[in-house]
Amino acid sequence: MILNTTPLAEVDISRKVLADGMYAARCSAECKPNKAGTGQVVHITLLMLAAELDTRDGETFENKGFSLRTFISLEAKENYNPNESLKRWSIALGLGEDQDIQLEDFQGVDVAVQVAYKAESTGADGKVYGEGNDIKGQFPLADQPDLDTTGAI
Repeated sequence: MILNTTPLAEVDISRKVLADGMYAARCSAECKPNKAGTGQVVHITLLMLAAELDTRDGETFENKGFSLRTFISLEAKENYNPNESLKRWSIALGLGEDQDIQLEDFQGVDVAVQVAYKAESTGADGKVYGEGNDIKGQFPLADQPDLDTTGAI
């Protein structure tokens, strides 16, 4: 019995790279141990809300659940304070600057995210990571009223 409904030769599974810009996204998050086992990392999934999305190559595609991920290490280091990232997220999530943030605060909240191109790179482990996108900032969605929120729900 054939399981696929379309010839697999016609199915594109390549990862799309979004054009730089501001996008509306719905958050979800979970906390996991870091690879070294020395702390926790918040994994934030951002479901893009626009009905159509543009790629870096100028292609427009129908959004059928496209998402990006970003991470917040909760392990402080000499030149990194996770509380600074958490405060930026707290503001974007509409919690303000003074309220403690909890994992539940991310769930189902719509925000605006600044998306930028990330070139292919080689990690410290020697692994090659393909081109993709980075989240360069997050903001309250109410501050970006012109963003498309009509798709992917």
